[in-house]
Amino acid sequence: MKPWWILFLWATSAVFAVETVHVEHADGVPYLAVDGQPVRARFFFGNNGTRPLIVTEEMQTFSVEFTPLYNADKRGTVHFRFGKQPGQIEIREFSLVDVTTGEAVVPPCRFENMEVFQRNWHIWDQTRNGQVNAELEATPDRGLVVTIPKNVPQGTDFHIYHQTNLDLTPDKTYRVTVKIRSNAKRQIQMRFYRPGTPYQFLGGSTNLFYSQIGLAKKAGAKFISFSLPSIWPNAQGEVDWKVLEGQIEGILHVHPDVLLVPRITMNPPQWWLDRYPEDCMVWKGNTHHVPFVSVSSRRYREWGVRVLTEAVRRLEAKYGDSIAGYHPCGQNTGEWFTFDGWLSGMAGYGVADSVAWRAWLTEKYGTDAAIRKAWGDAAITLASAEVPEYAFRQEALKRPLLEPEKEPKLQQLVDWNFFLQDQMADTVCAFAHATREASAGKKLVLFFYGYAFEFGGVQNSPAYIAHYALRKVLDSPDVDILCSPMSYYDRKPGGSGPCMLPAESVTRAGKMYLYEDDTRTFLTQEMNFPGWDSGATTLDGTRELLLRNTAQTAVRNFATWWMDLGASGWYDSPELWEIMRRLALMDAYFLKHPTPYEPEVGVFLDEAAVMRLSSPRASSKMLTVVRQPLGRVGTSYGQYLFDDLRSGRVKAPKLCVLLHPQCYTEAERAEIEKQCHGSRVLWVDSEGLTLETLEKAVAEAGVHRYADNACNVWANGPYLVLHASQDGDVHVAARNADAPLYDFLTGEKIAENGRAVLPMKFGETRLLVSGKDFCNEGNTP
Repeated sequence: MKPWWILFLWATSAVFAVETVHVEHADGVPYLAVDGQPVRARFFFGNNGTRPLIVTEEMQTFSVEFTPLYNADKRGTVHFRFGKQPGQIEIREFSLVDVTTGEAVVPPCRFENMEVFQRNWHIWDQTRNGQVNAELEATPDRGLVVTIPKNVPQGTDFHIYHQTNLDLTPDKTYRVTVKIRSNAKRQIQMRFYRPGTPYQFLGGSTNLFYSQIGLAKKAGAKFISFSLPSIWPNAQGEVDWKVLEGQIEGILHVHPDVLLVPRITMNPPQWWLDRYPEDCMVWKGNTHHVPFVSVSSRRYREWGVRVLTEAVRRLEAKYGDSIAGYHPCGQNTGEWFTFDGWLSGMAGYGVADSVAWRAWLTEKYGTDAAIRKAWGDAAITLASAEVPEYAFRQEALKRPLLEPEKEPKLQQLVDWNFFLQDQMADTVCAFAHATREASAGKKLVLFFYGYAFEFGGVQNSPAYIAHYALRKVLDSPDVDILCSPMSYYDRKPGGSGPCMLPAESVTRAGKMYLYEDDTRTFLTQEMNFPGWDSGATTLDGTRELLLRNTAQTAVRNFATWWMDLGASGWYDSPELWEIMRRLALMDAYFLKHPTPYEPEVGVFLDEAAVMRLSSPRASSKMLTVVRQPLGRVGTSYGQYLFDDLRSGRVKAPKLCVLLHPQCYTEAERAEIEKQCHGSRVLWVDSEGLTLETLEKAVAEAGVHRYADNACNVWANGPYLVLHASQDGDVHVAARNADAPLYDFLTGEKIAENGRAVLPMKFGETRLLVSGKDFCNEGNTP
């Protein structure tokens, strides 16, 4: 392995041509290698976008200058997106001029009446019931008045847009002026587009994408992820490669030496859904869903493989020297869980679902006699088996557990749950294989999947989400990196920012886990995204959260990207990227000294057992909430799949926290405990886990506690990461009691012998290290 300082020469030098980017392994630890050289697994994710206009009760005039990223081809338009917040907005005037010539592209429009509005403007209301959930009027004294009512349906994105006839070119600068007010403070997005398949973002108010790329690159995060426009053809079979390639060329024009990881949407366009309705999802219990493809559709998989293969081959041929990997995304928010899975109603009633269901049952049971015996139904046949009735599925949610050994008819629901997982995982694996082949095995393949600890509270049961076939995905040789956001549970200041995935099972399988850090920063203005209330509003508060999150990924051998979720400059701050730069020495240590993360506490989740969990109340405390006390107990813990323990791939830690005991018989539980080889076993049922119970079990197991006072802890090698959940003194006991203890960032010695008392404030993060050799002392190499 190269000396660590060579890695940082690489990180600060220009890289103009890359042949291979792989996940490699050293001593069981995954790391990223670019042309065989190990590098920091640190990314930035962003997109072209704008900061929202902050509109208040006072009439304001916003004047914004911008240069279009691309040529609008006389098809440009401007959107005003108002969000879901109820209230009333007045737009008194709008104009658009060429700054150089003063020529009016759009003459001043004062919206004196609705006829004036309708002459050049339109509305868009993406609701699930087809109704327009806003009222518009126009008067000479108030201009255009938009009223957003209360109880706007989920998914609504009401906005107005100009006719698609604006002639905008990238060799000119334009000034857009708008006079606007609201009856309450709100955020309004104003963005220019060229409509088409796909839509092409042209600009608007301040676009901070490229400046953030520059900051990330300087901090040693040279992997840049972003969303590509759609790779799917239009109804005439044509792909607008100009739009797609323009996104890449825009980045490389400004930053030619970054490594790109494009996110590729696998959700087909509307024309495809219209042409193949039998391949779409069908719900019962709630019909307010937009059309969407079913992952059970074999036609969809065939199309997806074809369009993905063509896109990757084309991108490799043209931009392969700059591309590090590919990230196919699909279903809900691109994260490969059931579309609209959080909403009421249940899907599964489309033609493609029925066909795939019967094929799945035939593969499992083989004969009518076998399925009749399993389901306790003398009339059922493999050819006639229907998707479980909606009423039956709903009734089952009242049960904490599906027990077909007591009621055989429940076996069809257990089978259905397994079927859902297989359909999603098989789709992921098919697209992964296509990506691997199209890139000739030279580039990374990334996917979102396996959020096993996150979906305990889903109203239709965790299995409905279809994220519980992680082992199948881990066994695929075509997947390199599995990604998830940091958990939306316990991510606030004082929390542990836990993983959604059984992350340690991912790394044990030879894959890399990527921890998406979409923390709200002090620069975030939006309030309409997941986790909007769980970030920080100050620079100092943001710093503490990013230190907590990024240092955790270092000691656990994870990749991470900082994500500008709003595409509005969340990370456009040199002070924030200084954190990433300062942590480079910690990354360098683990690249030079690969150290498996092997905590003395492990929590184990059984995917097969989750197929029997029904009531969300019974599963939430086990799967989701259990991570909070585990984070606060003062020692590190790992998150695993249960089959790693049973197979011996993971040695039983001193304390094994096992979930869902009600899914096993008494004899099965005894056998499981025997497989833990004398380790202390703590079962967690639907009542959840308290910190007091966990502390007692930790003491009985002889687990080393690094800190008290309910402090969040992560430790590996000489490094110790602390994040305070409350004010007060924290008694620290490093693993190496003989070595002096230092503050990693400042180099200050805080103890002679690995023992210290640290006064800490709620939400504060401290990075400690045993031995001065591993201190940052305010500098990086």
